[in-house]
Amino acid sequence: MTQTNATKIALARDEYKCQVCLWINHRVRHIFDDFVWGYHPALAGGHHVAGRARLDVPEAIIALCSECHWKVTNAKIPKIEMVALASKVSGVDLYHTYRSLFKWSDEEWLFFYP
Repeated sequence: MTQTNATKIALARDEYKCQVCLWINHRVRHIFDDFVWGYHPALAGGHHVAGRARLDVPEAIIALCSECHWKVTNAKIPKIEMVALASKVSGVDLYHTYRSLFKWSDEEWLFFYP
């Protein structure tokens, strides 16, 4: 799948480093290195936290390595956590800005994005 212009902007903003690894795991990983056997690093890169077809803007895209991208797509990392992290990275409160796209409560959101 080709990268959208919004994805290219987001990846440059994130300096091509996995934001989960950087902010949560406190390590630095380049997004195109191979960390998961059988899951090509080309499948890493930009992850649309609200879905590519629903919201293709840089603030709603986060750079992920292949391992973290696998974890997100296989529900090992909750969606709300990814939206909160993307909000911190971009400086835009995605839940309140695009409220119709997210179904959790204000209390749930405040737990991840105080």
